[in-house]
Amino acid sequence: MRFLCLHGMGTNNKVFEIQTAALRYALGDHHTFEFVEGVVPAAMNDSLKGFFPATDGYFQYFEENDAASCLKAVNDLEAFVAVEGPFDGVLAFSQGASVATTLMVRSQQRDRPGDLLSPVFKCAVFLGAAVPCDAARLDEGVVREMTHEADGEVIQLPTTHIWGEKDGSPYPPQLAALCASRQKNVYVHGGGHEVPSSNTDEALRESVRVIKRAISMAQYKQA
Repeated sequence: MRFLCLHGMGTNNKVFEIQTAALRYALGDHHTFEFVEGVVPAAMNDSLKGFFPATDGYFQYFEENDAASCLKAVNDLEAFVAVEGPFDGVLAFSQGASVATTLMVRSQQRDRPGDLLSPVFKCAVFLGAAVPCDAARLDEGVVREMTHEADGEVIQLPTTHIWGEKDGSPYPPQLAALCASRQKNVYVHGGGHEVPSSNTDEALRESVRVIKRAISMAQYKQA
């Protein structure tokens, strides 16, 4: 399968390639991964200090709580997928998941009521993920984060959700609640806001297991 990969805030493609190297290797060489970097400059994420050069460029996809910036990021991602796609899946960390899911929800809802468009992806893998914004409100200049209580299960495709119990963010389980329960795979590891990366780590093995489950579900649906 061909995956589109989106990094977190205050990082870049090189960082995300390194963060996901063990995960991608364990998934096997029959998948390909294309990394798309944010274009909005950002301060280097604190977790990277001491591991990556401070002089490198670090980015985010949009300015937080800025509707125009978020809408531009979603539109830019849609244009990229239209030109460079199709992609079978998305592998997204933190803020990257917010952009991806906002596009996914918009693609399913913007046609006539009850008439869904083809989904952008066949499956999705979310790592320490943030949540989608209501695209209709973005058009109005308002940032509204979607919740299960207000919006229900708005993402209807096989998904995998991986986060650390020490993450400290409410968003990863909030996003999981927005995804179809019968197509959802969840794994909570003992770490924090990170990508499981050690070849000897149980978190990596379990992460690969639940990701492969989502891939199998997507392939079964397409058969």
